[in-house]
Amino acid sequence: MENGNSVLRGEKDILTLKFDELSNKHSSVLSELSASQSQCNVLRRQISEYDDRLRQINDQHQIVVDDMKNQLTSLLYNHETKEKSHINMINTLEAKLEKLTNENNELNKLLKLHESELEHLRTVEKVTVIQRTNEDKFMQTVDDIQK
Repeated sequence: MENGNSVLRGEKDILTLKFDELSNKHSSVLSELSASQSQCNVLRRQISEYDDRLRQINDQHQIVVDDMKNQLTSLLYNHETKEKSHINMINTLEAKLEKLTNENNELNKLLKLHESELEHLRTVEKVTVIQRTNEDKFMQTVDDIQK
């Protein structure tokens, strides 16, 4: 019995040592787990802060993108408006040019008509001068004959 008790005490001591080892390991694992949980909590807070900052940056980015989009739309509208205005101006100038060309053609026709009339009048004047000269010569001859 004593031998049995001694064996049991030896086993009890071994089990106590193993229990103490396991208890120490358990405590160590719990400490590491607690430290890991603390690190996880810190990381979660940092991730949450990064997510908030990322949302803010995305919101600011979207505002900038929307503003640039509005500016580009406005520039495009202004460009299209100016382009239409220039097209209208070109059309107006082309119409004026056509009108002036037509007026110029009419004036050229009128000028040719006046030049023809002027040429005719010069011819008539030459004929008249020749006739007068001939008449004067005739009258002179008649006068000479009568004298």
